[in-house]
Amino acid sequence: MAEYCLNRGIGYVGINSNDEHNYPEDSYENMVKRADNGYGMNYSYLHDATQQVAQQYGAKRTPEFFLFNSQLELVYRGRMDDSPRNPTGVTTSELSDAITAMLAG
Repeated sequence: MAEYCLNRGIGYVGINSNDEHNYPEDSYENMVKRADNGYGMNYSYLHDATQQVAQQYGAKRTPEFFLFNSQLELVYRGRMDDSPRNPTGVTTSELSDAITAMLAG
């Protein structure tokens, strides 16, 4: 998704707000290791250790996507698609649809 956005002139950043005590497998350090093992994170990846950013945005799930237009207005909030754990099972792509709609005006 990052490449899809970057190729369309849309900035992209990931923020890890996971509680590493409750979800050690999703800690910032482990996610960086996953990126180094071929997951291809070619975008800024930040750590929200206190979960303050996630709370301020009202994030409820991992991952959750927030799409802002050029006026910094929130135009989409939600999931990327209907099958986050199994790319072969995707039947809807809500985030891609929202990006297409935003770019179309």
